[in-house]
Amino acid sequence: MGMSTDWMCGDERLGRRVWLRRRGHWILFTLAVVSIAMGVCGLILAPLDDWMRRSTHGDPPFDVATIIIVVVPTAAVLFAFFYLRWRLRGRPEHLLAVPTKSWPVEPVAFPDTTDNDGDPIKSDVRFILFTPDTDRTFTMPLRAGSSTRTGVITVRGGRIRLDAVRETQATRLRPGNDQNSWLEAGLEYDDDSDAILVR
Repeated sequence: MGMSTDWMCGDERLGRRVWLRRRGHWILFTLAVVSIAMGVCGLILAPLDDWMRRSTHGDPPFDVATIIIVVVPTAAVLFAFFYLRWRLRGRPEHLLAVPTKSWPVEPVAFPDTTDNDGDPIKSDVRFILFTPDTDRTFTMPLRAGSSTRTGVITVRGGRIRLDAVRETQATRLRPGNDQNSWLEAGLEYDDDSDAILVR
C-alpha cells in the first residue's frame, strides 16, 4: 500500500484535554452531585427554615434558600476543581497528543467485531498520546478500506509519523480478549477518549 504521513508535532494542550476524557464523564458526574446535594440540602434545611419562621414570627435573620443557592454551587465548583486536579495527577509530564483524522487510514486498537447481540464494536483511535522524550517505532492495526492492516508508526522528538501500511493482516499479539491484546507492549488503548498512550 505504501501510505505514509509527514511528521506531525504533538500538542500539549490537546494532550491535557484528551487525558481529561479518560475513564468517565466528569461533567455529568458533577451535575449529578450538584442535583443530589441541592435535594439533600433542601430536605435538611426545610425543617430548619420552618422552625426559624415560627420562632421569629415570620422574620428570620437569613433565608435558607439563599444559603442553598450559594453554598451548593460553590461546593460543586470546588469539587470539580479538586476532582480535575486529581484526574490530572497520573498524567505523564508534558504529555503530547496528535489527532489521526488526517491520516489516509484509520488507526484502531483491534479489528471491528460484534458483541453477543450482534451490535458492532469499534475501537477507533482518534488521538495518539506520547511524551517529548518518547523515541520508538511500533506497529498497530489500521482500518484500510474493509480490511485491517498493520501500520508502522514512529514517535521521535515530540513528533509522530505513519511510516508505512503493510499488506499483512493485523494479528493478535497476546492471548486473551481484552482491548490491548492486539497492541504491542507499551501501548495502552482507552475507549473513553479513543486514544492510544505510547510509553
